[in-house]
Parts: sequence; structure tokens; C-alpha cells
Amino acid sequence: MLLLILVASLRNEHLKLLPWLSVLVMSLAIILVHLGFSWANTTEHSLALQQLLLVWTCIYCGFAFFSLQKTRYPALALSLGTLFPLIALALIWQYTELPLHKGFVSALSLILGLAYIGRGHLRQQKDFGKTWLIFAGHLGYSLAVIILLDTATLTLALAAQVVSLAWLHTENPHPLLRGLMKVILMLILTRLTILPWILPRFETSLLIYAGCFALTLIASRLNQDLSLRRWLEGVSLHLGVLFCAMALRYWLYAGNMFKHEYGFTEAALNGVLWGALGLVYYYRGFLSEQLTPFYHKAAQLLLLALVLNYGLLLTWFNPLFHANDVISSRPIANLLLLAYGAPVLLFGLAAKFYKPALQTHFYALAGIGTWIFLNLEIRHLWQGELSLVPRAEGGELYTYSLVWLMMAVASLLYGTLRQQARLYQAGMALLMITIGKIFLIDMSGLTGLLRVVSFMGLGLCLLGLAFTHQYIERSQSAKRTEV
Repeated sequence: MLLLILVASLRNEHLKLLPWLSVLVMSLAIILVHLGFSWANTTEHSLALQQLLLVWTCIYCGFAFFSLQKTRYPALALSLGTLFPLIALALIWQYTELPLHKGFVSALSLILGLAYIGRGHLRQQKDFGKTWLIFAGHLGYSLAVIILLDTATLTLALAAQVVSLAWLHTENPHPLLRGLMKVILMLILTRLTILPWILPRFETSLLIYAGCFALTLIASRLNQDLSLRRWLEGVSLHLGVLFCAMALRYWLYAGNMFKHEYGFTEAALNGVLWGALGLVYYYRGFLSEQLTPFYHKAAQLLLLALVLNYGLLLTWFNPLFHANDVISSRPIANLLLLAYGAPVLLFGLAAKFYKPALQTHFYALAGIGTWIFLNLEIRHLWQGELSLVPRAEGGELYTYSLVWLMMAVASLLYGTLRQQARLYQAGMALLMITIGKIFLIDMSGLTGLLRVVSFMGLGLCLLGLAFTHQYIERSQSAKRTEV
């Protein structure tokens, strides 16, 4: 029947796909037999299956060689002749049990792969034949490493193929090589991003993340196809993010990168990482030709993660509500700077360089974040720790008022100078809150002449602010009149 199918495909052009259809049917039959019958796993059956696959391999390879001589459907013939030996080796490895068969099958697959790649490299003309030989060679290498190596090393070994594929694609551009490269990279991304969390049995070391990132980056430098190069740079950026995140968890949890725990320190570091990478992704999107929507969507998700993470730091992980020792008593240069100061800078950069439609929201987050950060630093400076238990008194209360007043004045003046109504309104609201705090809290304990002097000082400050505001308004009006 097999011989009849092959002969018929040579005689009738409408039956040219029958050889590949026969391969799929017979391979599926072997798989179903081994899934459904226990007798299929005996030594006698293993020998019979190997003999059968050997005969099939000789028939298919002979058919491919004869078809190439006839020059009828050369692409189908060459693909069949190069790929079926690898399919047979995969079936032998999976469904036969013989001594040393694992190492032998892996070595044979590697030899076939290297032979295909060598023959393709020696081929002078850049046609389908060279492409199919290179494609089959990399599949042979992939099968060899899948058989021989464990899951962690396998990922790194598969990533090494991307470098050779990028180099070969530069010499012989073809959609098949491009597709193979993308399939390998998508498998690697899935393996490193998702599987370690849902399937802990897949062991993954930090070296694998670093190696895959480095190999993909090298491949992006080797490839000369601009669109594919941009795609490779995007994947390398994704792997770089994974490597940074995993290196952080490796350091925090003493090597246990996949520990199901999330604390204040990790949240502080992740906020900086996600925010910075979100802005990088957004900028990177303008340099890409085909992946701009992907980069901008990734930037949007990362900046959303920054905002949500910042919300967690203000609520669930806020050291004011939870006694912990993660924040040292050293003033200013402590974890508060990273957890609550760095996000303010990232919000400001996002307001300046991210989507104009979200500019007001990010400026609002930056302003509120600055106010929160300064209050936390003041509390830490006066108390040496962060806690709501000690009552704020004396100098600490006055420090809050002074800082709030300075922020309100700066917002009012800058909002007036730049004609930014929302900033002016925010400054006015903060000024009213500050004045209310001074009258109701700060001066409640003052008596006599000291109380009078305090009222006079506050009044003079407000008068000075009013005169400055009027001066700026007159200057702005004069400039508009001249124009």
C-alpha cells in the first residue's frame, strides 16, 4: 500500500500530498497503539517496531532521491526525505526500550542534524533545497538535546539554535527559517515565563535566564533583516525583564526564586523595575515597524502594574500600619527612598513622555506621591522609625506645616506662571489644609505673646504670597498685551 501511494503521487499531480499524509497517518497509528495496548511495550514489539521504521525510512528516502532526479515536486520530496528519518528516531526513542538506546538515538539525531546543516551550507545556490536542509538540521539538533538533556539545560540548548538560525537566515533569508526561529523563541518564553510557576517540577536556574537573554541578544545583533531584528530585540528585552526579576527574587529569597511570597522589599524593587521598563517599552514601540502595538500594550501593563504595586505599598505593606524592621533607622538613605521616592520620579517621567491623554493623571500621582513621601520621611527623621503609636508633637508638627506650606506656595506660583489651573487648584487646596492644621493643631498649645507672634507670622506669609501672585498675574497680562 505504501509503495502504491508513492508511485501514484509521482503519476498524478493531484495526489502529490499523499506521501506526507501517509507519514502522518502511520505515525498517529503507532502513537495510538502504544497508548491503548499494554502488549505494545514488550521487547519483542520494540524490535519489530524498529525494523518497521527502518524499512519505512529506506522507502521514503529512496522515494525522495528518485523524485529529486525526476525534478517533480522537489520541495515535497526533499522535506520528506530529510524529516522522516527524524520522525522515525523520535518514535524509536519514545516507544522502544533497548539498552543504551537513549544515547544512541540522541547521537544519531545529532549526526543527522549536523550532516543536513553541513550539506546545506555547502550548497551553492540559495533555493528551497538549502532552506529545507538547514531546517531539518536544526530539528535534528533539537531532537538530540530533547532526548539527552534535562528540562533546564534543554531550554538553554534550544536557545543556542536561535544564534545559528539568525546567522544562517542572514546568508539565506527564507520564511521557513524565520518561522522556526519564532517557534523556538515562543517555546522558550512560555517555558521561562509560565511553566516554573504552575509546574514546579520544571527546575529552572538563574543561569538559564541569563543564558537565554544573552543568546537572544547576540542573535538580534547577527541578523540583518530589520523586521526580524526588531522582533528579536523585543524578545531579548522580555527575557531581560525576566532575568532582572528572577535575579531580584534569587537575592531576596536565598536562591528560592519561585517561592510564593511577596513582601515590602520585593514590592519596592519591582515598582522601580516595572515603571522603568514600561517607559522603555513605550519608547521602543516607536522604533519597531510591526510590533508597535505589542510594545505599547506591554508598556501599558507595566505602568498599570507600577500603579497597583504603589497602591499595595501605601496600604497592605505600609510600614506605618505594620511593625517591621525592613526600614533601617538611617535617615533619608533607606528603603523609603526606593519604595516611595522612586515611584514619584517614574510618575513624573510618565507624565512627560507617556501618552498625553494620561498626563494629568500621572502628574496628580506624582504630586500626591511627593506629599506622602515627604510626610513619611519627616516621621522617620523625628521618630527613627515608622509607626502611628508615638504622638506627633512640637517640632515634628511644625515640620509638617512648614513642608506643606512650601509645597502649596510652589504649586500656586508655578501654576500661575505656567497657566496650569489644576496645579493652582491643588496648591490652593493644600494651602487651606495647611492653614487649618496650623490654626487647629499647631497653635492650640501656644499662649500669650508667642501665639500672637505666630498669627502675625502666618499672616505676613500669606500677604507675601498674595502680593507675589498679583505680581506674576500682572507680568503675564503685560506679556499677553504686548503679543
